[in-house]
Amino acid sequence: KPQQDPGGVLARLGVHSTAAPAYAALAVAQFFFALQGFVLRAALAGADAVQPSRYLLYRQVLACVPLLAMAHRMGGSADVTSPPREDFPYIAGVGALNMFLTPLTFLLALEFSNPTIAAVGQPFLPLVAFLIALPLGKDSYTSNKAAGLVVCVLGAASVVVGSSRPQVPGAAPAPASVSLGLLMLLVEQLCQGSGMHLQKVLLAKHPPPVVTAWCYCFGTLCIVAVNLVSSSGEGMAALLVVPRHLWLPLSYSVGVCTVCNYNVLLWANSMLSATVVALSTCLQPVFTCILALFIDGESLSPLHVLGCGAVAGGLHIFLSDRQAPEATPLRKQAGVSL
Repeated sequence: KPQQDPGGVLARLGVHSTAAPAYAALAVAQFFFALQGFVLRAALAGADAVQPSRYLLYRQVLACVPLLAMAHRMGGSADVTSPPREDFPYIAGVGALNMFLTPLTFLLALEFSNPTIAAVGQPFLPLVAFLIALPLGKDSYTSNKAAGLVVCVLGAASVVVGSSRPQVPGAAPAPASVSLGLLMLLVEQLCQGSGMHLQKVLLAKHPPPVVTAWCYCFGTLCIVAVNLVSSSGEGMAALLVVPRHLWLPLSYSVGVCTVCNYNVLLWANSMLSATVVALSTCLQPVFTCILALFIDGESLSPLHVLGCGAVAGGLHIFLSDRQAPEATPLRKQAGVSL
């Protein structure tokens, strides 16, 4: 049952107690997504580097089994092995957009730029999701929402400017490479924002773990097909030979960023609006800047601090506008919890 906030602390911060668990889970998920950029950097650079599509193939195939097992265990009465025929177009759409194109374009952005720039593109997702939701009637325009989104975007731009200058000699990517990375981030945001709204149709009828498994398996079929076409005659058995140096980053990507985080995102999307879920991605550049301080020894410039503060302020402005955020699942999920 929803817990009250007797001290009014959460209310004064613009966070309603009934939605606080979902907000907290989203924040933790975004921290682990930010850390993933640093984990993947070693796998996508150096003499032993692999192509992003090949790395994505390893991750997708390895994650299917635990996702299907989780869906079978937590899916209640849903039949995981045979999704309803009328849901196939939505499963294909979410699988292609969220589980295939979104991670692939993120990996390309990471390869062309650096972890900070790759993560800082995430605050644009709420703007994309909000603009998609308005004509669909899924969200409404208010001055607080618009102001919060603008402040977050300006904060992200500040972090991009601060991250484009080399902190270590030779560490910054070339301007042309950064441009390609930003283009990949734009494609990623469009795919992810569109897919989040398609998820709502499936989440209204099925538990989040089941929706995750179905869509993820379809995305896996897409990436397998891409690798077979681009493998230059290699067989599927050769494609699935995972180099030993990739086991550690793959373990993190599969266990944390896929099995756990994807289910958290869909669970939150079944309770909150897609715009609010997308808004949580604004935390990625904040977490990435902090991680870069400890992992890479980078120094935080005034633009970094200003940008991170603007992101935090934008989140507060946006969330304080929501007088009654959704905190009830779209469907009654008896016996289903995360």
